[in-house]
Amino acid sequence: MRQRRDRFPDGAASDWRPELSGERARLQRQLAELDRAGSCAHPIRIAAVHEGAADKDRVLLVSCKDRRSSVCPACSYTYKGDAWQVVATGMRGGKGVTSDVGIRPRVFLTLTAPSFGPVHTCGPRGAPSRPCRRSHQTRCRHGVSAECRAHHDVDDPLLGQPICAACFDYVGAVLWNATVSALWRRTANRLARALGRRCDNGRDDIRLSYVKAAEFQRRGLVHLHVVLRVDGSDGPDASPPAWVAPEMVIDDLEGVVPHVSTTVTTPTGPSTIGWGAQMVATPIAGTSEDDNDRHLAVAAYVAKYATKTADAAGSLDRRIKAWADIALLDANDHQKRLVATAWRLNGVAGLEKLGLRRCANTFGYRGHVVTKSRMYSTTFSALRGARAEFQRTHGAAALVGDDVHFGYAGRGYDDPATGLLAYHLARLATMPGSAPTDKDGAS
Repeated sequence: MRQRRDRFPDGAASDWRPELSGERARLQRQLAELDRAGSCAHPIRIAAVHEGAADKDRVLLVSCKDRRSSVCPACSYTYKGDAWQVVATGMRGGKGVTSDVGIRPRVFLTLTAPSFGPVHTCGPRGAPSRPCRRSHQTRCRHGVSAECRAHHDVDDPLLGQPICAACFDYVGAVLWNATVSALWRRTANRLARALGRRCDNGRDDIRLSYVKAAEFQRRGLVHLHVVLRVDGSDGPDASPPAWVAPEMVIDDLEGVVPHVSTTVTTPTGPSTIGWGAQMVATPIAGTSEDDNDRHLAVAAYVAKYATKTADAAGSLDRRIKAWADIALLDANDHQKRLVATAWRLNGVAGLEKLGLRRCANTFGYRGHVVTKSRMYSTTFSALRGARAEFQRTHGAAALVGDDVHFGYAGRGYDDPATGLLAYHLARLATMPGSAPTDKDGAS
């Protein structure tokens, strides 16, 4: 080996690379591009132009940062890691949040939508098989059988679709999705007032912080997963009154949630919408190592919804631009009806401000998938900023200067096949079950 190195001039041996040709050279270029773009499926091309030094001009590949796994698995995995950090730091501290939040009164809450018509269902995964739906009625008023005695598998495509499409209240379902964010704001305010009535100084003694994730059920309706935390009046750095307990929060939730409602305009007149009958609220402890594992599990559970779209296949990951596009969607009939209903309701007097046509691909849901109160924990912006600063100081420093100008130069790779390779490699690396943990969720 020593004799081979002597053949090269001073120090040149360490820089020597065998010449590649044909397919191997092309693959080498593809892998180099993937590495520069972080395996993004649809990177943005940024031209860096140096004044008076054209030989230094180059094209940078910047990841698209799309949160949807059906669009870009690599960027969505990064977003999922950020969502994990947002949830976890509010439960155990870190990223500028005091570790005292780990012993604050906290509750994990799930709120569901009301029924808008019977749909095909199955039991929980692993539970004994049971008939889909029994009914005392033989047929509904439309002449369709009112029951389904089939034993559906958990992967049955019929799950979530209505027993009778004519009986299903599509208008109510779309308007529920459109107003669920407003419904949550009312719920959070009423819960804070209820807790404040227990305090000597009212709401001045406590602050209610939360992070919530929206999940689309198979029937196309949103339900919410919420982590609630009670702090002192100054937020995470202040402790609440010692007598505040998670059980007290759950007790107030049980008194508040059934009575929260909002009025919406429908084609047939005003209608009142509230939460569904199913509400699950469980306390989150924080005094042992097992409880820390619970924190991580809750954070991973909430974060997994951050990258999902309204349908599992990803056919609804982009906005609908024309009525004719609805018929071409790779979605089932129930999902197409929800999209069509949202599109039509956009023209109903009193509903114009909801912008339902713009969010028809999410069945009328207008909010972000993961949102939080102002003082719950760190922010997505802070996490992205820290990552951008790291990238500036570990690779792009040479491009920073007064004589460098940046401009948009398109999207994608030089070779379209590279984008396809990036998508499938990232999809394999982020298969279900690879939720971010304390190691790979860090930013």
